[in-house]
Amino acid sequence: MTTNRQDNKLEFLTLCQSLITGVQSLPDATLTIDGQTLTKAQVLQPLTDYVAAEAQVAPAEAAYHATVQKAHAAEAAARAIVVNLKPYLKVRLGKSNPALKSQFGVAPAKTPQRSAATKAEAATKAKATRAKNKPATPKPTA
Repeated sequence: MTTNRQDNKLEFLTLCQSLITGVQSLPDATLTIDGQTLTKAQVLQPLTDYVAAEAQVAPAEAAYHATVQKAHAAEAAARAIVVNLKPYLKVRLGKSNPALKSQFGVAPAKTPQRSAATKAEAATKAKATRAKNKPATPKPTA
């Protein structure tokens, strides 16, 4: 059997409000509860504190949610600017300029590290492409 915390909370709040009303209507000035003699004020204080605190929860929660929505909207607007600002700064300052990181917090472009084998393969392919595209005899000039 599962219980909904919100339902239990509402039931407890209603119970506390009823207890406040009921204790206030008692003619006794003191109550003996669990072997202790307490005044009405001592009994009512925790109940009224709880009811007052619960009354403040709903407006505070609404304000919290409104603030979170505002923050999400501001984040979306900021992200839209950042998407366009980063490339602008890279073009303006140079994509590998260290000032990008130090002044603006934007990571500069990393220079690719190619191995010797990759460079040799690229040179071989470039030589083959030149040989294929370059005519054997020069074109006659008119």
